Amino acid sequence: GGLDSGKGGQQYYYTVGDASGEFGEEKGFSDIKSFRTVPSARAREYPLHIAIIGDIGQTVHSEATCYELRNDTSIELGIIVGDLSYADGYGPRWDSWGRMVEKCFSEIPWLVLPGNHEIEFEHDTKQAFKAYRHRFHMPSSS
Repeated sequence: GGLDSGKGGQQYYYTVGDASGEFGEEKGFSDIKSFRTVPSARAREYPLHIAIIGDIGQTVHSEATCYELRNDTSIELGIIVGDLSYADGYGPRWDSWGRMVEKCFSEIPWLVLPGNHEIEFEHDTKQAFKAYRHRFHMPSSS
């Protein structure tokens, strides 16, 4: 089953990219990446190690945070509470942020929540959160 199958402790393999070149600087896909979902409550030992971060941005401090996350092998789940790239409507900043966080975010499942800096209104349609929604597909109750 997919990620919504309810099975914990499963290894998933994936790639990311854009075959059309419409949304980024380059066409193509990443190397194959993988992550493991959190084991089910019955199959795991406690405590559950969760990283909760926000206001990541793109600074030397952001890079240091990514380094620490990448090297902490105890983290089983991450939650980002908004204000990710600070792109503020400038698309290439999303791309540079993605490259910066790729190694620390690619091997742990993350729940990514938008903050006020993700509101960004798309120029033509005035649709809010377009860049965020294009990059992050989170579970929903519907």
